[in-house]
Amino acid sequence: MGLPLAEPAQDRTLLLDWLVITSEERLVDSQAWWVEDVTQQDAGHMENLAQQDTWRAEDLAHKEAQDWADQLFRARFLALEEQHREAVEQQAARAVEETEEDHWVLDNVLALAVTFITPAALSPIVPPWQPPTAQ
Repeated sequence: MGLPLAEPAQDRTLLLDWLVITSEERLVDSQAWWVEDVTQQDAGHMENLAQQDTWRAEDLAHKEAQDWADQLFRARFLALEEQHREAVEQQAARAVEETEEDHWVLDNVLALAVTFITPAALSPIVPPWQPPTAQ
């Protein structure tokens, strides 16, 4: 009877040893998986940071190019506005010259007309309080 009791105790000891060893192996495996997972997460995080840096650099380069294009456009626009202003001033000056020339021509035509009117063609000057006489 002593032997059968020894064998179950020995079996239990072996079973407990096996459970401890298996638990330790699982603990080691889970720690290795955790380390691998953290390493992959760190690598992914580093890749994300690198990608974000790349995007920031591209955005900055794009913004600088856009700013340069905006400045170039503004410079051209201001030059065009200046040309337009000068053209409007020249057009206004020409209109003033033409108006002055038109006045000069009209003044001369009127002076000639008045100069060459015969006295008989002129009506006698009648004061406004007297009615005109029929001729």
